[in-house]
Amino acid sequence: MIHVPGERTLYTCPRCGGNLKFTRIKGGGFIISCLECGLRFPTSPSVSTEVEAFLELQDAFEEGGIKELSRARLEKLGLVKPLHVLESELKEEGALLSSLPPVVREILLGGDYVALYRRFKPVEPAKGGRVEESGLAEPLVKALKELEISRLYRFQEEAIRKVLEGKHVIIAAPTATGKTEAFALPVFQLILQSRSRFGGLRPQSRGVKALFIYPTKALNRDQLPKLRALSKYAGITVEVLDGDTQTSERNRIYSNPPDVLITNFDMIDYHLKRRDRFSHLISSAKFIVMDEIHEYVGSFGANVHFILKRMRRLCGEFQVIGASATIRNPKEFGSALVGEDVEVVSCSEGKHGVMHLVMLYPATRSVSTMIVDVISRCVKEKLKTLVFANTHKDAEVIARIAKRRGILVPVHRAGLPESHRRRVERDFKSGVVKCIVATPTLELGIDIGDLDVVISMITGYTRFAQRAGRVGRKGQEGLCVLALRGNDPMSSYYKNHPEVYFTDVDPAYVEPRNPVVAEHQILFAAMDEPLKPGEFQEFQPVIEKLREEGMLAEQGGLLYATREARRRTARYNIRGIGEVVEIYEEGRKIGEREMPLAARELFPNAVYLHGGRNYLSKSFRFKGGVGVAKVELLPDDYPYKTEALFYSQPQILGTVERRKVFGVEVSYCKLNITQV
Repeated sequence: MIHVPGERTLYTCPRCGGNLKFTRIKGGGFIISCLECGLRFPTSPSVSTEVEAFLELQDAFEEGGIKELSRARLEKLGLVKPLHVLESELKEEGALLSSLPPVVREILLGGDYVALYRRFKPVEPAKGGRVEESGLAEPLVKALKELEISRLYRFQEEAIRKVLEGKHVIIAAPTATGKTEAFALPVFQLILQSRSRFGGLRPQSRGVKALFIYPTKALNRDQLPKLRALSKYAGITVEVLDGDTQTSERNRIYSNPPDVLITNFDMIDYHLKRRDRFSHLISSAKFIVMDEIHEYVGSFGANVHFILKRMRRLCGEFQVIGASATIRNPKEFGSALVGEDVEVVSCSEGKHGVMHLVMLYPATRSVSTMIVDVISRCVKEKLKTLVFANTHKDAEVIARIAKRRGILVPVHRAGLPESHRRRVERDFKSGVVKCIVATPTLELGIDIGDLDVVISMITGYTRFAQRAGRVGRKGQEGLCVLALRGNDPMSSYYKNHPEVYFTDVDPAYVEPRNPVVAEHQILFAAMDEPLKPGEFQEFQPVIEKLREEGMLAEQGGLLYATREARRRTARYNIRGIGEVVEIYEEGRKIGEREMPLAARELFPNAVYLHGGRNYLSKSFRFKGGVGVAKVELLPDDYPYKTEALFYSQPQILGTVERRKVFGVEVSYCKLNITQV
């Protein structure tokens, strides 16, 4: 027991030294659970305080009287669903407890509350015709056959047809249904057709014909082999050029431009305003392919909207093809993002085998401990398991608890070295490790092989569907576990109303008229090329404001970005990401963390979780947009953790809209939020 004056008392487990959680139960008393070793101890009903409960636990431990809670006892305490109710719900799904796979049965009969069980039959998208009958060029058909694709899906045929007709197209289809083929094949076909118009020779204007844009650099490299496999017999060249591309490789690409360039919007934004070799390289592009477009929401999406406008000034008109696995309003969102009307091609069913879905609520322990318990059952059955945590800290805590139980669960998240992340991907794909825990870094389509199980902390349904879509791609039986939080009002609501979760789908949104984004992007457009009269007509008030502030200056009837504009926009990030603090141990960089989170987690003497290990922050410095934290490694059994004390203080700058919702007045405001 640790007590600091003025602070809440911390209780440690007599078995392993981990932190204890106290859950008050109906009828009196507590359930004490250890966040590390999984111990669960019910006190007597007469116990009314945590101190009394802890003393009773200590006495029981010293006398050897701590036993695992039986299911019957948990049912009696109202902490798990009665067995007859669970069996009745299984029957409604056409399943019997005795016929379920062992790991599913163990999870359902474990010590956590089963809010929902669903069993989904094997499905596959509707098949279309044979690839020989698709109208695609022979080199593309040959590549498909080599990839063992003998028939296209109907949605792929529809997408190919609409792209070949020259329309802007958004493809909305579940994960692992073949979206890449749906957007790549028609673009490759059009490139081949453009060659044929020159008598079989390459077009006279050298340069990139298509840009394939992905939201992450990891996805760029992951998709390169797949695109090359589809284009290999067509003689269509595909290269990656992003922030990780070496100088020698860049020079080679500039000297000999590929037909297809894989990149990201960060790269395009950076180089357009510099009018350099990269902007010249992409100026000939006539096809813009954007995968995972659901990532381009909010202010990031507004920036992408403007970057597409800026690209039209450079490239002229081009055709846009977008794709997403999870999006509720593809036409509305796609049209807002692209700035022009789009056509939608949809596929409602992805490919998977028998699928078991379990929604679990941790009645007597932390969600991290519950997840590790599920991991242990899956690893015991040698099932390939991917765990999704929502935050860096959640991922690290899960990995640490698993390690203390003798289970290897590598962490994959932003902030860890790229070499570490790629090694984790490689080891997981090859089967060297059976389970990894990741933040949304693996939510997108990076190829990590076939998955048997996905365990996800509670998130919005759209993101959960994206995560769950990675299971059972080869038709094997799969399991998805949605882990609710025990101390979260939303989780408590879904525990009692689980069906609501699957209807709570947020539409994707983009703000093309975001004033902050508009100011920066109009300045960038002026850096790309001076603004002509009439350009960005709908943003004339913004342009006038920038002129008054000395950011734009007129010369010869054109508007130029001033030196002050370049200074003001120097640190602008299209993703809204703050500055980065680099983390060093004994002079070696081991990772990085974004501000302001770095200030909360790496302050001097903070215990910092990184890559499944504990570190002590020895120093923290952040000045002029540059930050460095120095840490030292702590023992694996180090029992303490730290939390920063901070609060947010909002200041209302103005009210945009005010209305009443269910009798409660709600305001949409412009805020300035100060965190202390």
